[in-house]
Amino acid sequence: MKRIFALILTGMTALLLAGCGQVFNQKQQVKDAAQTTVTSINTELDTLKVINDTTATFPSTLQRALKTNPKEDLRQLDGPVKQLMDKRDKAYTNLNSADTNLAQAQRTLTKAANQSDTTLPKKALAALTSSLKLTTLDHKTLIAYYKEVTHAEQALFDQLQDDPTKADVNTALSQINQYYSTLGQQIDVSLANLNTALDQAKTLKKQLD
Repeated sequence: MKRIFALILTGMTALLLAGCGQVFNQKQQVKDAAQTTVTSINTELDTLKVINDTTATFPSTLQRALKTNPKEDLRQLDGPVKQLMDKRDKAYTNLNSADTNLAQAQRTLTKAANQSDTTLPKKALAALTSSLKLTTLDHKTLIAYYKEVTHAEQALFDQLQDDPTKADVNTALSQINQYYSTLGQQIDVSLANLNTALDQAKTLKKQLD
């Protein structure tokens, strides 16, 4: 009888420990996801600023470069235009990489928000997951605008390569500026929503500490 009782007690202890471990692990996972959110958003904020700044500088940089090298392929020539575009391309790559990490964290946070665990700060968790839905939509829209910008720039470079003397650079840049303006507006929206999510992620992390 004592042996049976001991076995039952051992089994109950194991179940309790497993339950505690599960709660602890979920809390730690949410905390890690909140930290990933903070890190990823900070990266996105930095990269969006680079994209915005380099895009705004592109027209004047191109015009100055054309005066110096009117017949060169400025996409290939290791000069200010290529350096500017390389800087923006690197920022764009880092932006997408950070967004991939953010999406992974978002899945963890959303899963936790949908569970009935009362040990988690549900209000802070719900606020963050709601904001992250907006940042996801923002990112998709921004990528669409960014691609249109690169297509317009590519068309201009093609004109310059075919015959620089006949390329209507000012008209082309005027058209590209319309895309730049729209992209800039979307970046402003993204920055605002990312900053909101960043504050909420910090709040969640603080409540989990």
